[in-house]
Amino acid sequence: MSSRKLVAAAGVVGVSTAFSITANDGWPEVQYDLQKRCSPGFAKKRRKLVVLGSGWGALSLLQRLDPDQVDVTVVSPRSFFFYTPLLAGCSTGTVASTSITESMRWHLSRFTGPQRGTVFLQAHAEAVDLDKKQVQAQSVGPDGTTTTTTLDFDQLVIAVGASVNTFGIPGVQERATMMKEVEDSLSVQRQILEKLEFANSLLTSNALASEVDR
Repeated sequence: MSSRKLVAAAGVVGVSTAFSITANDGWPEVQYDLQKRCSPGFAKKRRKLVVLGSGWGALSLLQRLDPDQVDVTVVSPRSFFFYTPLLAGCSTGTVASTSITESMRWHLSRFTGPQRGTVFLQAHAEAVDLDKKQVQAQSVGPDGTTTTTTLDFDQLVIAVGASVNTFGIPGVQERATMMKEVEDSLSVQRQILEKLEFANSLLTSNALASEVDR
């Protein structure tokens, strides 16, 4: 598209919109956005997309979606995305748990705006009806009370991840601490600190070296 056509397109889209695009994006993105907004099908009905999960798969999808084409509802019992490889560092105190998490509402902020129905719902997906194109999601309050929400969708993405695999090794499920969630890394950190503090108490009370080492 030539510069003259782009200027004309900007006039159709609106000065404020064109300025916002130009100020925040590279020139190829400006071209694409103006062409899209001036296309005949731009004002067609927006699709309702429901995404189950808030992990790597869900976030990768959200980063590639066009905010002008879909209304997104993300359903997850966890309201944040976190960087799994940094869980070990969180356990040892190298990084804080707040440094490895990002709010899902922040990631959804580019989908929000007037006449847009994008929301985040902290809940468990309990059932999916493919015929009616509906998802039943259940939220649990602090006092244990539950509420069920019915969500309609045009398209459904299931990105809930997987559970921890113990490979059938006896005793792992009962005795091991898994490293999959932020809460797991904090649990490991707490156990390490408790043992170190107890060892320090033994040293202060002149306990046997074997007891301290244990």
